[in-house]
Amino acid sequence: MNTPVIYKISSLISDKIYVESAVNFKKRHNRHISDLNLKRHNSPKLQCFVNKHGIECLIFSIIENVEDRELLIEREQFYIDTLKPWFNIRLIANSPKGLKASDETKRKMSIAQTGKKRNFLPEHIASLIERNKSKIWSDEAKLKISNANVGRIKSEDVRKNHSKKMKGRKLSPEHAAKIGKANIGRPISQKTRDAVAEQNRNRVVSDETRNKLSESGKIRWQKFNLNK
Repeated sequence: MNTPVIYKISSLISDKIYVESAVNFKKRHNRHISDLNLKRHNSPKLQCFVNKHGIECLIFSIIENVEDRELLIEREQFYIDTLKPWFNIRLIANSPKGLKASDETKRKMSIAQTGKKRNFLPEHIASLIERNKSKIWSDEAKLKISNANVGRIKSEDVRKNHSKKMKGRKLSPEHAAKIGKANIGRPISQKTRDAVAEQNRNRVVSDETRNKLSESGKIRWQKFNLNK
């Protein structure tokens, strides 16, 4: 049976290190090597270092064998606080696969991340986007994301950035149909109504758009008369 350990990855050309815990050190070591070679490591700092200097400039070593698994996260946090590893992006010890963090540890992690602005390197953002392109979300995961966003208030900057990204974007018929279906019966606040009215007040509509709106109105009117 593998003994859980606290280990570090050290640079051979500087004093910079990476600290983490592992239930299976050999397996974790191989995962690091694989991720770094594939340029998808979860630490952008470590990935950039390897991209520049090569993986041969890193050395793996075990700091401590932790016989009691319940103490693994606590010991990892101790070394993170003591050694202050430069390559670590996450400075709060998390639960390795196969172990669960205590409620107290989860609470500390939550407090530490509250209000914290996460500045990702461009390389990390690009790797996340590429990784999520082919990711298939389970129904359970979709439900959790949906529930987490209920009542969430977006800042004005987030709204503006989203609006800027969507401007001029053409949706596929399937995507447009899904959005339309999702909005059926959805209550619209007075604030949203006023904002839409303000945007449309000075809006310049092209002749082509006017004709489309006119034709759409005629079709709706015909359907209304047929359903009487």
